[in-house]
Amino acid sequence: FDIVVLDGFLTPIVIGPNTLPPMLWFSRVFGRGAPKFRDIEKSSQFTALVLGFYKNLVAWFEHEPAKFAILRFEPFCTVAALRRR
Repeated sequence: FDIVVLDGFLTPIVIGPNTLPPMLWFSRVFGRGAPKFRDIEKSSQFTALVLGFYKNLVAWFEHEPAKFAILRFEPFCTVAALRRR
């Protein structure tokens, strides 16, 4: 997952009609197989980042749902690449 895919994955979980606790969806963030972290600290940091992103989405939809906008991937473009168009 990258941040755009994570956003697309979590948004329906947050706004869906049924509340899904993280224990039901968190393992799917990894896809097939759990990632290998160097140590428990790195694993904890990753978990905190994903859960923080989830909590941010929840708060967003609770307080300002009309201002929500999906994340979009926009590839990095150099000035030289723009000139070639």
